[in-house]
Amino acid sequence: VLSLLNPSLVERLIVVDIAPVLYPSNHDELITAMQSLPVNELETRNQADAFLSQQVSDPQLRQFLLQNLIREDEGYRWRINLQAIHNNHASLRDFPAEFNDRSFHGPTLFLSGKLSDYIQADHHEIIRSYFPDSRHVAIADANHWIHADKPEEVIKEVSIFLD
Repeated sequence: VLSLLNPSLVERLIVVDIAPVLYPSNHDELITAMQSLPVNELETRNQADAFLSQQVSDPQLRQFLLQNLIREDEGYRWRINLQAIHNNHASLRDFPAEFNDRSFHGPTLFLSGKLSDYIQADHHEIIRSYFPDSRHVAIADANHWIHADKPEEVIKEVSIFLD
């Protein structure tokens, strides 16, 4: 959005595994699972993981979610405002329509994981309408969190792009 509103402030842009499109509501169950965690009763992070495992089977995804759980003097709390995310999830999933007539003409790299479905073939035309000087690199054996799945490959692609 910054590159579309103020292109003079952005020399180059890197976008990681997201496209300027409306995404389906596929995180509602994760938000609900996080909201249901009894943070006031937790004594350890392992308890939080065990509780979430009842609703979120993927251990890597649980660990990603639990990065937002922090310990304070009185116990645990979520670092993020889950209620605000829940209340605004529909608008967070969509790219703002007010930018439909804008574009950023600087070099732009879209990175994705080949195992991820966040950047699909039919998104490329939409991406080019906003970012005409863009290229897309899909990293093998990586899912949506490509920086966690394949950090060396991400660093390599970013370095090539910035050079």
